[in-house]
Formats: sequence, structure tokens, C-alpha cells
Amino acid sequence: MIAFERPRVAGIASPSSGQAAPDPATPSTHILITPGMTTAQLPKVKAGAKVTLLVDSVGPIDTATAVFPYGAGREATIGSGPVTVQANGLNKTWQVEFWTDPSLEITPDGTEVKMHLSGTGPAGSAALDAPPYTDGVVVTEGTVYSDWFVVLQGRDTS
Repeated sequence: MIAFERPRVAGIASPSSGQAAPDPATPSTHILITPGMTTAQLPKVKAGAKVTLLVDSVGPIDTATAVFPYGAGREATIGSGPVTVQANGLNKTWQVEFWTDPSLEITPDGTEVKMHLSGTGPAGSAALDAPPYTDGVVVTEGTVYSDWFVVLQGRDTS
């Protein structure tokens, strides 16, 4: 038997207002994505925020791929992963980091980021898709652009 289970958000570089930021080093703060979660229940992240997702595999899965579609035909940028960050016999924990476009015109509030996770090994293949597992893995609220400010500097040309 091979399968993926327990997807969870282990880090949010820029959480939305009111959303606690999980500490990647403290598993008790990770946000578990449970079967049937609705958009209203998903973790909130600002558009453009880096999200660190962990997911466990059961059985001999050697390679994994992930895609995070959102909006009208867009896919989140994957910074790293999926990579194995922990192994316990044939079972593994995989990590993948992703982010959406920070523009609210492209990623407006309420955008669901979905997930297509697949893996292969000597015993076959496994997949975990959200939906149907859940409505997605995160939903956007605000933008990382609100965390930045511009400082204009001139120079003396005399």
C-alpha cells in the first residue's frame, strides 16, 4: 500500500491578518488540512506569500511532484520540493514551498490555491488532490505588497 496523508501548512512567510503563522520548527503550530475543509476553513495567506507544506507518504514512494493551480489557469511558483525531509523506514515526510503572484488583480482575495500531489515508487503510484480532498490548501487574503514600502532616494548631481 502507498498513499499520501496529513497535508499541513508548516510555514507562512506572510500570513493574513488574524492568521497565526506556524513555526516550521514546532509541529504543534502546523495547520493540518483535514478532509472536507471548506474555503472558509483553510489557512489564510497573503497573495505572494511563501507557504511551506508538509505531507506524509505511507509505503515506498521514491519521487513526488506537486502542482498548485489557482485562479484562471495559473500555477503557483514552486521554490523547492517536493523533497524528503524525514524518513522512517518506507514512510516519509515531504516538503514543498510555493507562492502565488502577489498582484491582487491576478490573485484577488478569496483565491483558493488547490493541490495536485503525486508520487511513484516500486509498488505503484499515489495521489492526493485538493479538491476533492478539500477545497484547496490555502486561500488568499491581502497581498505581500502591503508589507513593503518604497523609499525614494535621489542623488546630488551638482
